[in-house]
Amino acid sequence: MLPPAACAGLVAFAAVSGACGYRFAAAPELPGGARAISLGAVENETAEPEAGALVRDHLGRRAAAAGALGESEVRLAGRVVRVRAQPEAFPGAVGSAGLYALSMEAEAWIEGAGGRRLHRVRASGSEPFYAGRDAAETESNRRRALERLAERLAQRLWLRLVRPE
Repeated sequence: MLPPAACAGLVAFAAVSGACGYRFAAAPELPGGARAISLGAVENETAEPEAGALVRDHLGRRAAAAGALGESEVRLAGRVVRVRAQPEAFPGAVGSAGLYALSMEAEAWIEGAGGRRLHRVRASGSEPFYAGRDAAETESNRRRALERLAERLAQRLWLRLVRPE
């Protein structure tokens, strides 16, 4: 039996851990029974110079957060196949402030030894952004939308890779 002070400490830890979003989770199910995965390249087949690096960075963060990133012959890789920005509403239209949508499509896969693909998934999505007062502000808004979109797509890709349906 635990002393009352230890019980109070465990209760406080559980309350604080739950409030900050920390939770105990099972290890991801990697194909081939691998315990770790290394991070390979994410190719960029678009005119957006940072798309592949952003998706790779966020995929790596997901794998690290799951405790799956490490030395391994099993490798996580991918490619960004499309990035496009298009207007959704034009300035001057009724109720419009110049709204754009940035869309992206990417795929990721897990390769075993020898480069054989064990599992491949695809994800796409879009993120809105507003036109700014000038070109620099519009570009800044677009870049922030690209960062948010890359993060969200990496999350979808990771979850689809480790929790196949």
